[in-house]
Amino acid sequence: MLTNANSPPKFPNQQQPQQQQQQNPAQFMLGKGSLQIKKNAIIDDYKVTSQVLGLGINGRVLEIFHKRSGEKYALKLDAVE
Repeated sequence: MLTNANSPPKFPNQQQPQQQQQQNPAQFMLGKGSLQIKKNAIIDDYKVTSQVLGLGINGRVLEIFHKRSGEKYALKLDAVE
């Protein structure tokens, strides 16, 4: 028989409700910098290749390169019917 069946489960590294802060989605930190919403075409900043890295039920994943840094990324494209 469970002795604490009425209390919610506890998970490691979970913040308590009083410690949680609401954040604007544009303020989350992703790796090296913060998320920025851009309104320019992706080809302005990245070289999009035709190299398909993977296929899924919703589309394909292409290899792309950041033009300034040369870093490699993956770009998921949704299938258009």
